[in-house]
Amino acid sequence: MSETLKRPTRWISRVLSIAPSLGLLAAALAIFLARTSRCGDSPAEFRRMGLVVAAAFAASLAAALLPELWVQRLRRTCEWLVGYFLAYVMMGYGWAKLLDVQFSASPTSFDTRLVDMSPMQVAWAFFGYSYTYQAFAGLGEVAGAFFLCFRRTRTLGACILLAVLSNVVLINIYYGVCVKLNSSVYLLMTLYFLALDGKRLWLFFMTGRSVPAADRGPGPTPLRLLPWLKAGQILALLLVLVHPPYEVRRSKAIYTISESSPLFGAWRIESITVDGASRSAEELWGQPWNRLFIERGLWGTARGEGDVSNAFDYVVDENAGTLELNFRKPRLTLEGRYGFDDAGGWRIELDGSPAAVIELERMPEFRHERK
Repeated sequence: MSETLKRPTRWISRVLSIAPSLGLLAAALAIFLARTSRCGDSPAEFRRMGLVVAAAFAASLAAALLPELWVQRLRRTCEWLVGYFLAYVMMGYGWAKLLDVQFSASPTSFDTRLVDMSPMQVAWAFFGYSYTYQAFAGLGEVAGAFFLCFRRTRTLGACILLAVLSNVVLINIYYGVCVKLNSSVYLLMTLYFLALDGKRLWLFFMTGRSVPAADRGPGPTPLRLLPWLKAGQILALLLVLVHPPYEVRRSKAIYTISESSPLFGAWRIESITVDGASRSAEELWGQPWNRLFIERGLWGTARGEGDVSNAFDYVVDENAGTLELNFRKPRLTLEGRYGFDDAGGWRIELDGSPAAVIELERMPEFRHERK
């Protein structure tokens, strides 16, 4: 340590060597701590990110006082952890697209004028229109994440993710998607891994000269630690490859219905009757609804003429044939049993008072066969 202090240039060089990887690892920790937040662009998230990165920089000042060998080991460890973190995140996004969870055809968006949609709604409607395009994007994320897991193919994975994440960051910024901070951090991680091979990439793409073999040696590792490191790498690899698709499939089963479900789609309210007498939604509930849109994600929208639009969450038991609609504004709960007729329409027999019967017919103009 005293030798390092006597040579400030060596200490500064070590700081510059360890600070980027340590800072990115701290940013990954900040994202992990904020995983329950609905939006990653809140002031609190920016403050948390700034604090942990500043703490990481302070830690790098102290870490640079360690012997050179330990500094290199620490840097390689940070790179290893950041690489697996980025691969895990991108695997999750990729499988969400491949399993048709992140984007989906939305009957509500088909009934919304373009000028009435937010930029994010426009983007989601565009991506959800075609499953094939969505799956292509997801395949790129999964492939990039997979190659990132192995040191020999890490640069290839980073090249793939650079193309993917550059597009994602621009969409998030210019379409108002509220994960701009997180996606920008993922892009910085990707650029860092490319920078590690920057000289070789420059020679390969720009000069046409031969490219030397990569220096992949992390420095001598104590033999007593090798079994633990190998076990840790295998566990991390299994976590990255197995857990994201499992979690996406589990979430899909819990929080969505299938597009093949007869409930999914756009419906016109043909009639509402109470004890055989025709009534209107406005008379019964104060809302002039004449259309009902059932989305896959256990939510939907009831709409009427003009700008009348009321969102709701729903609970469905397709085996028992029961349905509960929980409207958000105004607060209103409608529950009862439902059934389908031979013509493809359906009816809801509401419990309670008034015991209304709602007859619905599918709106053929909103049918969309996804390709």
